[in-house]
Amino acid sequence: YSPIKAAEHLIRNIFPRKHLEPPDPMLPYPTALLGAGRSAVSSPLAILAGVHGLTQISPSSTSTSLDNKGQYPTFGRIIPSAIGDAYAAVDYLSNGFNVTHLAVLFVKDAYGSTYAQSIQDAAGLLPEARRMDVTLFPFEFDATEEDIAGQVRQLKNSQNRYIVGIFFEAHVETVMSEASRQGVAGPGYFWMYGDGLYGAERLHYDSTEQSDVIGGITGSAVLVPADPRTRLEREETAAFMKEWDALLLSNDWTEHLDARMPEDSAWTANDDGLLKSPNFFNLLAYDSIMSIALASCDIESSHEDVLFSSQELFEAFKTIKFEGAYSSV
Repeated sequence: YSPIKAAEHLIRNIFPRKHLEPPDPMLPYPTALLGAGRSAVSSPLAILAGVHGLTQISPSSTSTSLDNKGQYPTFGRIIPSAIGDAYAAVDYLSNGFNVTHLAVLFVKDAYGSTYAQSIQDAAGLLPEARRMDVTLFPFEFDATEEDIAGQVRQLKNSQNRYIVGIFFEAHVETVMSEASRQGVAGPGYFWMYGDGLYGAERLHYDSTEQSDVIGGITGSAVLVPADPRTRLEREETAAFMKEWDALLLSNDWTEHLDARMPEDSAWTANDDGLLKSPNFFNLLAYDSIMSIALASCDIESSHEDVLFSSQELFEAFKTIKFEGAYSSV
């Protein structure tokens, strides 16, 4: 989640590999960068990648700011920007609930800010008969409990009863317990969350000590792409899930994953429930890797020299089309 830590790793541990003499086969210079997940992390990495002419492909960064090719010349992604989600949210609330006043409580980073602005823009395009006034309430990614309480208080004073929350799992307990405490969550209120809370069903709260959080999120909704297991009518998705389920039976696979985690990572394959039921982000990560691989193959098949530049790879990526594990790419 840390943009600084990710950029520091790239500068200290990855870029110097390009100048190793002799080259170290165990520390190769990458053909491309995969990631990041969070837009606020992808942004500084994309600037550095552009400076070094390195292709970067993200499976899940949706900030519209990343569309700026002047600032991020070698950044690509296989997921649509937040504009699509924002328009879907506004359409659902307008047509389904006749919402005329909407509050957006969002984390002020590249993801949350552009998502919130896109909601406001989408609402502005509604016909006059369905006009929707949107009020924005931002908070910093690392905001204190007092800061969040202040924004929730302002939200309460706005008297909005329909609220879109654009933040991450790390914020859920603080935001929703405060919303419940101040009486802007639960019966009489409808909260809809962005895909930053995808997989929130894995979160568990103690009914005795965290009843305010439970009360706050009860009856809310999360706007996300379809779960992979609901898309098994697609031949490619069904084949991927079949192979995934077979891998789960292998101890070698989990040991393989654990062996490739950074030394300071607390994550282990056996701890992550997502491995038992992969989400759409997991499949998009796979499709991102395959897009890089297929683009490389396309260049090689039409290239007299086996060597090619990262810029050539990026140009090939922009033209690649295939049926991925999750959707068409």
